[in-house]
Amino acid sequence: MSCYNRTKEALLQRDGRGKVPVGIMEGLRPAWAIVGEVPQPEDDDAPRTIVRPLQLSRAVLAAIPGFYHLAPGRIMMTALVESPEELQRVIRRRFPGVAVQASGVEPTLLEFHETGIDPNDWLRAPPPQKSH
Repeated sequence: MSCYNRTKEALLQRDGRGKVPVGIMEGLRPAWAIVGEVPQPEDDDAPRTIVRPLQLSRAVLAAIPGFYHLAPGRIMMTALVESPEELQRVIRRRFPGVAVQASGVEPTLLEFHETGIDPNDWLRAPPPQKSH
């Protein structure tokens, strides 16, 4: 089974047999990064990054990274990662040459499940303000 399918099972909190996939859920953590811009490819045929309004998106976590408008000049990327190091690799790949304003890795999907908190709601909370 692919990593994409395992990640989808973790987000749905059930596997093909209807059981909670504890193993994958204890290894995946919601993560986020806030930037001021998303670089767009220069080649006309290259795929563009789609940035959605945060308030219109029911789920902000998916098996692939998502991009959301927080406010003018603030875009949030969400992703599921196994570690802070993996988040940094995703940031470098998705935001080449862009300064990251803030980023973080949250508790595991299993910890969210055990406390009854929806990680999508958690990520909708106001992002941390950059201290000056």
